[in-house]
Amino acid sequence: MGLQNIYKTLFGFQILHRYFLDEGETAFDDNNPGNDLEDKLANNLSQYDVKEFFTIYPSKKTAQKLRNWRAIFRLTYDGFKVFMKADHSDPNKPFIDFPDELYFDFMVQINDPYFENYTDITIDRSKIVLISNRTPSASLEDTATATEYIRISDFGNAYTTIDVELSDAIAPDELIGTFAIIRVHLDGQNSDLDLTNPGGDEFNNTTPEFSIIYDNRKTIWRYLSTADNSVVFIPQLNNNNPKILPLTKNGYVDVQDGPVKYPNPNANLVVNDGGTFYSEVFI
Repeated sequence: MGLQNIYKTLFGFQILHRYFLDEGETAFDDNNPGNDLEDKLANNLSQYDVKEFFTIYPSKKTAQKLRNWRAIFRLTYDGFKVFMKADHSDPNKPFIDFPDELYFDFMVQINDPYFENYTDITIDRSKIVLISNRTPSASLEDTATATEYIRISDFGNAYTTIDVELSDAIAPDELIGTFAIIRVHLDGQNSDLDLTNPGGDEFNNTTPEFSIIYDNRKTIWRYLSTADNSVVFIPQLNNNNPKILPLTKNGYVDVQDGPVKYPNPNANLVVNDGGTFYSEVFI
């Protein structure tokens, strides 16, 4: 009987989105949502599928690297994982030694036309978002391909414009329709972001699990008359300023004016009026 192949998780990458996971105004990561909401939040997570808004796959060169190093790419409901074949005699080591400067590129495309409506994001179509566990080196600046860089550990906080030349790793035709590139290095920015142990020859004792969270867009809800498009109602704060309310796929936000209860808007109709975002509902 031959030796059984052993695969270890090299890393996992989790992509979460509050639009799908929150329950109305209650955040999915609220530590004390109340008993009546815990089951609903758990159900939102069980129904979650990143493929509803993203298509993710390895670049051509990364697909070859995965084959060369006996690694496997697998989509999960909340992102993806990469598994690598381990040495039979020492499962803490890879079947093929880790090379210097190994990294993997994963292409991300938006497949939902309403993604920008329900996501708190402004996309520059002339640039590609680079999400990585290592900051691009200074030697890669001032080159041809404009790239928005976001470090994994600071996603949503750090946002730096860097020019990065990608043509050595990714063919130009692969960049067509690409929103982001997730680049994961064996040797990260610091030890918390490494895929290997400190010596660089074994798997990390703690499997790296990277995570990013997209915030849902918050808008002013504007209720309009179907007869003449006039404004019927806009929810107000106590100081008579309009409320800004979150768009979510699940749950209900109570919107009431006296005895009249208003429906929640969907994400199909969001209007950017001079930098102020409105969700419009015709009634």
